[in-house]
Amino acid sequence: MIYRDVGKKMVDGFNKGMRDNVSSVGKKFAKASVQIKDAPTEDVAPVVHAYNKSKDGFLCSACTFGDFGLFRDYTPNYCPNCGARMDGGKE
Repeated sequence: MIYRDVGKKMVDGFNKGMRDNVSSVGKKFAKASVQIKDAPTEDVAPVVHAYNKSKDGFLCSACTFGDFGLFRDYTPNYCPNCGARMDGGKE
């Protein structure tokens, strides 16, 4: 994932010395800068990794949500309360 403002600063930095340059390279940098500025954004959140702390039910290690024994035979892939990924706490 590239943050739009970081990508735009990178392209603008390369483009800074070429603004007066009418070559195809200078035009491509200017076009790339506009395309990055106009690119759609995504609403993303960092993935939280957790594990089941309970041996006879479910207890999320990230938010301590417990199911009071409802998930005895199976551990969900994600915590139903906080959405943490139940993958053993691996990054």
